[in-house]
Amino acid sequence: MIFGKKKKIESLRKQWGKPVDKYRNFDMISAYHNIITSKQKCEYVDDKTWNDLNFDSIFANMDRNITSIGQQYLYHKLRTYEKDNKKLSEGFELVEKFKNNSELRESVQLQLFSLQGMGAYFIPNIILADTLPFLKYYYVFYVFSWLPIFSSILMLFNGVFLFVMLGFLFINLILNKVFTDRIYGYFKGFEGVNDLLITAKKLAKAGNGYNLKQLNSLVDKKPVIRKLSKKIGWLVLDKEGMNDMIAIGIEYMNLLFLYDIIAYYRSVNLFRKHQSEISEIYETVAKLDASISIASYLQDIPYYCRPVINEQKNVSFKDMYHPLIQDAVSNSLDDLQKSVLITGSNMSGKTTFIKTVGINMIFSQTLNFSLANEFNIPGLIVKSAIKREEDLEN
Repeated sequence: MIFGKKKKIESLRKQWGKPVDKYRNFDMISAYHNIITSKQKCEYVDDKTWNDLNFDSIFANMDRNITSIGQQYLYHKLRTYEKDNKKLSEGFELVEKFKNNSELRESVQLQLFSLQGMGAYFIPNIILADTLPFLKYYYVFYVFSWLPIFSSILMLFNGVFLFVMLGFLFINLILNKVFTDRIYGYFKGFEGVNDLLITAKKLAKAGNGYNLKQLNSLVDKKPVIRKLSKKIGWLVLDKEGMNDMIAIGIEYMNLLFLYDIIAYYRSVNLFRKHQSEISEIYETVAKLDASISIASYLQDIPYYCRPVINEQKNVSFKDMYHPLIQDAVSNSLDDLQKSVLITGSNMSGKTTFIKTVGINMIFSQTLNFSLANEFNIPGLIVKSAIKREEDLEN
């Protein structure tokens, strides 16, 4: 165990300040953002602008997350304009803490390794989606689960109860088939939630000495974490790691006594009651990972600055550069108030310059930093119309 910890720390230090080359499934990464945008009315970077400015590639370069929920949270933050300057500052200050305090950073990262499974991608669908199958009167499954047992006991006094017991077992097989088909697809998400709760518990324990707001909030939620972990325990049993006979026995118990179905609906009922707290746990753990990812990115780039959001509607910047161009030539602009005409031959960099301005304006209002030595802009939404498809009929 100690050896494993040392190897992990060595790996973290070797990877610090470097991009991570790995496959990224943007359908899964964007799941949290898509659910949130359907529930909250905020200003977001639209799809056209995101694609025009090559933000998939920018995200991939910035994504040094250990967990998939860190990826999801970073993607969401990059696409969400934050109008509250206090929240912008608090988010960047957390990034700076991780950038400047390697002990704190590595302590958090070591616990995040518990949340590396694919199931974590499905957590938003469990804790936030309104489509999760739910039954108000799911307690009836307890009755059907116990009826075969009672019948087997009564069979000792009257043999006719053998047929009663077999009848109830047959009914349970039908119920299992009908309801398992409805809920089985959500079991992977519950595995992810279980890993999230384990990780949150570890972070709460590891973070006691750092007096960090996010870690302290997890300490406060320990009772809820314990309660939820206990309830979903049956759903996330690792049957593949069990002895074959035990695994077969559990499978038959599920078939005949509806244990998976009972555990599912009991868990969903509890999740509905504690949805806000579970969402906060998800957001807190995801924010920690995403903030470390951004800190690693800032360690990697030549320079950056904190932007100034002005009320005068003018634009000024000094030594601004593009995030995807190696050894990029920087550009400066002083006190632009209305418009500017950019001229030059083909392939001279006009579009790249425009993209660079747009990217840095989005960085400034989502993550609170700019790739420049100075960056002073109004708080405006960026809309792009690059790569337009011309259609004469329309």
